[in-house]
Amino acid sequence: MSYKKHGEPKKWAGQTRWLETNICNLAYGNYEGAGKYNIPILDRVIIPNLADIPIQGFNFALNDNSPEGKGVHFFLHDYQFERIWRYPDRYTDFLSKFEFTLSPDFSCYSDTPLAIRIYNTYRNRWCARYWQDNGLTVIPTVTWSDDETFDFCLDGLPKHSTIAVSTMGEGRYANWESLYKNWDKMLDKIEPDMILLYGKDLRKNLKGNIVHKKLISSSVAVTERS
Repeated sequence: MSYKKHGEPKKWAGQTRWLETNICNLAYGNYEGAGKYNIPILDRVIIPNLADIPIQGFNFALNDNSPEGKGVHFFLHDYQFERIWRYPDRYTDFLSKFEFTLSPDFSCYSDTPLAIRIYNTYRNRWCARYWQDNGLTVIPTVTWSDDETFDFCLDGLPKHSTIAVSTMGEGRYANWESLYKNWDKMLDKIEPDMILLYGKDLRKNLKGNIVHKKLISSSVAVTERS
């Protein structure tokens, strides 16, 4: 269930009580979860014209005065979008002006403690669920760094949906074997309708209905035509 429709969150017994009870944003929404970590469950989304929609990073989107017909991604350093977790109600109206947004890609590097990787996967899904409940079109972002992370990285994801995966960023995978080894397992489990791939398929053998996006400037990515 969610304690927020749109606008101000519901407050229990005044502002002070609400601040006391808003632990990890649960006053904004305490959602049904999947898996042993209760990762929030997302709705399926289909974007048939995905290849025609440019996407840009959240940091550049903040200054975009023409958001119509564009998407927003969070394949950035975490500090550039940590604010959406700290103040989730501040950015909902802003993001709703875009065609879609990807769920935030909080880092799950293999050299961080497992607890942090679980927490960041939870935050990824929580933000997406919160935005979906407030009317936004959200493409789930899938992130794993190694086999240990892969055990829970698909929890909460819908089947037969458009999803997003990035291969960009140093250290994103403990080794590239994890990406290619677990890719087919991901396809088998959630059977994505379409995959927005941000970055290169270095071995050029990833399966699925993939829409490749490449960076053409510091702010906007478009479809890479073969």
